Amino acid sequence: SGAYWIQSGTGPWSGVYVYDSGNSPAIGDSVTFAAVVDEYYNLTELKSVSSYVKVSSGNAVQVTDITIPDGALESYEGVLCKVTNAQCTSMPDTYLEWVVGDGMESLKVGDLIYAYTPVLNTYYDITGIMDYSYSERKIQPRSAADVTIHNAIDETEISSSVYPNPASDFVTVSAEAEGILKVVDMTGRVVYSTTFSQSADVNVSEMEP
Repeated sequence: SGAYWIQSGTGPWSGVYVYDSGNSPAIGDSVTFAAVVDEYYNLTELKSVSSYVKVSSGNAVQVTDITIPDGALESYEGVLCKVTNAQCTSMPDTYLEWVVGDGMESLKVGDLIYAYTPVLNTYYDITGIMDYSYSERKIQPRSAADVTIHNAIDETEISSSVYPNPASDFVTVSAEAEGILKVVDMTGRVVYSTTFSQSADVNVSEMEP
């Protein structure tokens, strides 16, 4: 309470934190107001809000897709962002904050609005507001819906088949496509990968059900 984030469009420099105990906009409200720009412990914020007017409500909230390294940039501070296929590399600490990474860079996930309990090494898609506090940049999910296990399945519809199903030894995959065939477990971890062209036999005897 006493604060919210506003955003105009998407991309860098499109969002900002507002310190305002006098107004309580709902998600999707379009508002106009006058305010003073301030740096609070190096977090850019708007304060001393006046002439506040709600223009409309129920507007779609836009999300900016970013990579893990983008999370270190000041330009995304205050912007509602989404990182995709980010691996949990450390469990929540005493401050209920945890870390995700892409194998090279990392990003902290905060609990300012909502505290999520992840599973170590699981891959997540995380939507949240890019924040700066205690000298660290972090993404702040708004609710449970903002943190989902990454689904590595391509949404493109192609003619394909996998048989037999269920299988205990081998499955045959047939598809009108070429590329890389990957088998992914429930946590988003790739357990098998091979080059693919039209058809392939996959040994599943050593895989978890």
